[in-house]
Amino acid sequence: MKSIVISAGRNIGVHPMTASEWQNLRSQVARILESVDAQVFTRDAIGYGEWIGDDHQVIKEESVTYSAAVSDSALEQIQSDLRGLAKQFKQEAIALIVGESVLVRG
Repeated sequence: MKSIVISAGRNIGVHPMTASEWQNLRSQVARILESVDAQVFTRDAIGYGEWIGDDHQVIKEESVTYSAAVSDSALEQIQSDLRGLAKQFKQEAIALIVGESVLVRG
């Protein structure tokens, strides 16, 4: 099992996608996780981030994050599906963090 975090931003370039596009992207990320039987811990967590554009300007945008545990064999499918979403929604990238879970006991 691997722990994963998926994060995506709302902007297409420097402008936010429409509300319906944004909801559609978020729903499709959830479907990707369902399709690989992920154990989802955080769903559709909305936050705000910022990044530096090509012109060195700070660009702020809404973002969404999911965290889950998935089988090692699901990682390739998740990456492929996220790549398709990035193309479909004109995203430069969608972040996927993969790691090992460590339970820290008191």
